[in-house]
Amino acid sequence: MMSFIYINGNMHKLVSFGPHSNGPIEGENRLIKPLKRNCSGFKNQQNFFNRIYQLVAQITKRFSKMENLINSKILKQQRLMENKKKVLQSGEP
Repeated sequence: MMSFIYINGNMHKLVSFGPHSNGPIEGENRLIKPLKRNCSGFKNQQNFFNRIYQLVAQITKRFSKMENLINSKILKQQRLMENKKKVLQSGEP
């Protein structure tokens, strides 16, 4: 998706400044904000920080499982393609 801006009635394309994104941090903030609202009953701040660490650990674990699943599917597809190439090269139907 491209972004445009109008300056003096002329449309200009906005330039992206590289592959860096604050999306992952914003995603964590999106999960921490409701936690902050719901956890106002903690007796001390350390308990709140401990809950944030648990939340981030759950997110990291979930993403690593997803990454492993995606990598295994990619490897499986690569093996199938290699097998198809071998069959085509051997001349077998």
